[in-house]
This record gives sequence, structure tokens and C-alpha cells, in this order.
Amino acid sequence: MKNKSCLRNTVMLSALLFSSAICMPSIAKDDISTDQVLLAKNQIPNDIIIPGVSLSNVVLGQPIPESFIKKMGPYRQDEYGHPDNFVWPQKGQAEDWDLLIKTKYLNGKKVVTAIYTNSKQFKTSKGIRVGSSLAAVQKAYPLGGFDECMDGDCWVTNNIIFTSYDNKKTVGEMSMVWSECVSGILEGQC
Repeated sequence: MKNKSCLRNTVMLSALLFSSAICMPSIAKDDISTDQVLLAKNQIPNDIIIPGVSLSNVVLGQPIPESFIKKMGPYRQDEYGHPDNFVWPQKGQAEDWDLLIKTKYLNGKKVVTAIYTNSKQFKTSKGIRVGSSLAAVQKAYPLGGFDECMDGDCWVTNNIIFTSYDNKKTVGEMSMVWSECVSGILEGQC
């Protein structure tokens, strides 16, 4: 299944990706204009991903807001049975998922450590979403580069990974990992 092996690949790539990250929230130079304005105004639309920071109002390093859980509806554990992971299945397909949010307890709070989406519902502030062409990704995030995944090819930036399953044509998955998980206080524990 694509999602299982790509999830493993994404975790490995994320370790490499964020090994030089300083601290959340960090925004790559190619994201500064749009994303910093959204953050400064605290006006992040429900469907927007800010690379390395958040998906909607779910912020890496913070608890998942109850309002988000209610809005997304029923969730399940991931395929490995981890009780700290929230999985929202694709409509009508219990086996596959649209959104996976990993969490970990830190100082008595369950905080978000990683976010993965296969859903066209979410997009970056630059309009990139699942289904976007990799050419559009490269234009929107020119500071990235290709890396190989087990089931596909990844355009890796310092804040988000865009995975393609169709020979570098379109985005099939977007993922982010909290920088503290790979180069901070939780290194190797997430």
C-alpha cells in the first residue's frame, strides 16, 4: 500500500530534512511573504498549510485543537494501532487515509509531531495541493530538491515534503515533521 511505505519514507526523509532546522515555527525564505503575513495576523484559513508550521489551526508542537477534531469528524488509530495518532480515512475507503496527525506527550500535553495529507482539501498558501504538478511545486518552492522515496519521488524543502507517485508529474502526498523531533529536545523520540 502506497501510504504505509511512503509514510516510512517520509519519516526517514524528515529526519534528514529537519536536521538543520532551528525551531518551530521556521519559514523558508521562499515562503516568507505570504506565510508570515498570515501568521502575523493570526488569520490562517481552514484549508491552508503553512510549511513547517501548521495545517489549518493544527500547529506543530502544540495540542490538536478540539475544534479541528470536531470539524474533521470521526477518526481512527493508524494501521499500527498507535493511540496517539489521529487518522481521518478517505470518504468511503476505510483502508486509505486523507489526513494523519501524529502526536506525542510532552510535559503532560499531547502535541502534534507530524502531519501527512493525501487530500486535495488542503493547500499551501501558494496554492500547491495534492494533484498539483511537480513543475508548479518547483516554481512555488525553488529552494527544494528531488530525493528518492521508496514508492515515489519527493521534492524536499526545509519545511515540507511533496511526494509524487507518478514519475515526478503530480503531488500525491504532503508531509511535515516538527523540527524538535529531529534536531531538538525530542530528537529520535517522535
